[in-house]
This record gives sequence, structure tokens and C-alpha cells, in this order.
Amino acid sequence: QKFIVGSTLKMLMTQKEAQGRKPYVFVVLDELNKYAPREGHSPIQDILLDIAERGRSLGVILIGAQQSASRVEKRITGNASIRVNGRLDFAESQSPEYAGASTLPRARAPSTTTCPSPSACAAPSSSPAR
Repeated sequence: QKFIVGSTLKMLMTQKEAQGRKPYVFVVLDELNKYAPREGHSPIQDILLDIAERGRSLGVILIGAQQSASRVEKRITGNASIRVNGRLDFAESQSPEYAGASTLPRARAPSTTTCPSPSACAAPSSSPAR
């Protein structure tokens, strides 16, 4: 699976370098720490670092989902423009990724939206986005 994802992402970045920024491409990965772990190495970690660091300028937007940002490679979380957090346990909230968060408790960091549950962040049923 990692080989296929890695090959696809490399091909995508090569195409975007030749093609230019538009159209935008969104890369969505669940369990980002499996592909770009903070400790150890993954076969596709280098391409994900490239996407995190240069992707936006090429029109490649990385959306990663992970329960604990502290388990993802620092250069990837450091390049995130927007972070959305759900529930944070106390131990996770003490990691450096949440250093800018308030102390009561650290559940909201700068440029972060906290969603305690999916229904709390859902668009109203009258919203045209639904």
C-alpha cells in the first residue's frame, strides 16, 4: 500500500512541476503518522515532506488526519497552515505542537478550530453547503 501511495504521489509532484499550480490537487491521508512518523522512517516519508514543504506552491494541498500530532514528523506539522483538533487528552496537549495553546486546558491553539464532536462542527441543515 505504501509503495502505491508513494509512486502515485511522486508522479503527481512531477506532473505538477511541469503543469503549474492549477488545477489544485488535494491529497488526503488518514493515520498520517504511519506514512510520516516522528520516530523511525517510512518509505514515503520523503515525498510527504516534499509535499508539505513545496506542495502549496505547486497547487498540491496535503490534508492529514491523525489522533496525535506529536507522532507525525515535525516538518510536516510545522508546515501546516490550518490545524483542526478534536478532543485532546492532557498528555497530548503538553507536547510542543500545542505550545501556543491556552492553559485552560490546551484544547485550542492559534489558527485551530476545536470540534468536541462531529455534530458540534456540522453545518446547519439550512446551509447551502449541505
